[in-house]
Amino acid sequence: MTFLAIVGSLVFALWNWPPRCVSLYLWAQLIYALTVFPVNHFWHDTSLVYTFVYVSATALVFAAIANIVLGAVRTRQNSWKAFGIVGVLSVTLGRLAVLGLAHPARYYDWIGIIEGCFLFAAALTLGAVAPYLERTDLALVLAGLWFAQAWFRIGFYLHLEEWGKWNWRVPPLLGIVGFVLVGAFSRRRFVRLVRSRGIP
Repeated sequence: MTFLAIVGSLVFALWNWPPRCVSLYLWAQLIYALTVFPVNHFWHDTSLVYTFVYVSATALVFAAIANIVLGAVRTRQNSWKAFGIVGVLSVTLGRLAVLGLAHPARYYDWIGIIEGCFLFAAALTLGAVAPYLERTDLALVLAGLWFAQAWFRIGFYLHLEEWGKWNWRVPPLLGIVGFVLVGAFSRRRFVRLVRSRGIP
């Protein structure tokens, strides 16, 4: 049911013609959903097969996120200084997360904490430049989605036993809400464009 809801929300968002960079991100998320969920069903989420598919699909999503963020800051002055500041904050967050683990960091702890720090950096950067972008609405939706995902990801590894049962519920729910909002804002923009051009 969760799988179908995620795929449906992604199809809805893509159907409503979001900007190209956002479309690439949504396609990457769709590939992620179509690979990671079935592999998790047939192999356990601690297997090497699952780890390989998960890391590969996540890398594709992160490449699409990086494309959005780099495109957003490309025209801003002092963008490299901003990246430096965000980088320091993200590394600090990651270090604090590692120190907060109740056990020595294992490979999947590192994967999750790096994910959380990357999402945190992307959310902070995109959120900061959102007011200067043509599509402020979509930028804020994506920044909010990535920020929520970052905090859950890091919190999950810090509180693995307590949060373990929520890992296959909360991140998909955040994604569904985010993708539906992207589709809704894209649809509103598309409808205004059609009406302004007098297209029936």
